[in-house]
Amino acid sequence: MARTVGLHIRNNKTISEVLEKAERLNLPLFQCFLRQHSGAIIEQTPALTQLFRRYSRTFTALYVHGSYKINLADHTREQHPALKQELHWAKKLGFTHMILHPGASSSSERGIDSIARNLNLLIQQHPTIQFVLENVAFTSPSIGGSLEDLHHIKNKLDKPEKLGFCIDTAHAYAYGYNIRDGKERLNFIHEIDKLLGLSSIELIHINDTESKLASRHDIHCRIDQGIIGLESLKEFVLEKRISNIPLLLELPALSEAEELYNLNIVRDWHR
Repeated sequence: MARTVGLHIRNNKTISEVLEKAERLNLPLFQCFLRQHSGAIIEQTPALTQLFRRYSRTFTALYVHGSYKINLADHTREQHPALKQELHWAKKLGFTHMILHPGASSSSERGIDSIARNLNLLIQQHPTIQFVLENVAFTSPSIGGSLEDLHHIKNKLDKPEKLGFCIDTAHAYAYGYNIRDGKERLNFIHEIDKLLGLSSIELIHINDTESKLASRHDIHCRIDQGIIGLESLKEFVLEKRISNIPLLLELPALSEAEELYNLNIVRDWHR
C-alpha cells in the first residue's frame, strides 16, 4: 500500500476551494487553516458546509491547523475564543484531526501546566476529533521546541494515549536536532520513541528550511532547496520505525505546478 502524502492548502476565500485543489492534486489527505490571513474565519454557508462534509469522506484524514493566535500555554486565561470558534467549524465540516502548537509562557512550568489542563478539557469535551501537538522551532518563552517539553506535557495528561503528536522536520532542525547527519537522525528517532512513543506520532510535516541548525528561526522552503537536503529527509521518512506514518508538506507560496512538483518528489520516494 502506497504511503499517504498530503499538502497544506492555502485558502483565503471559501472552504470549497480547499476541496477543489485537493482533488486536482489527487491528495489522500490535506491540511488547512480555517482563518484568512486577516484573522477572519473563511466563508462558510450551509451549502458549502454540506458540500465539504460530503466530499471530505473520500479522504483518509483531514487536518485543520489551529491558528497561531491560540496559546494553550497562557495560564492567565481559562477560555480561548479563537480555539472554540475553530473547533466548532472543524467538527461541523468533518475534520478528523486538529493540530496545535503548544504556545508560549513567561514560565515554562506554568505554561506546561496550562497546556496540559487545556488538552485535558479538549480531549474530554471533543472526543470525535484527534488533537495533535506539534513541535516548534523556537526556544523560551515558546514551549515545545524540545521533545522533553512535549514529554512533560504528555505526562501531565489524564489520558495521554488520547493525544497525538506531529513532528515537523524543519522545526526540529531549526531548534537544534541535526537530522541532516545520519547518526544524529537515528538518535532523534530514538528520542521520539523514548519520550513520546512512535505509536503516538500521527503525522510528519516533511519540510525543509532556509534556517541554520539551532538558529531557532522558522523559514520553510521548497523540499528540493533547503539546508537539510533531499537525501537526509528521504532517509528520515524511510527509516523503518516510522515508515508508516503519513507525511504532509507545508510549502512556501508557490504555483500549483510547483507544489505538484514538490509533492511528486516525496511520492517517488515510496514507489
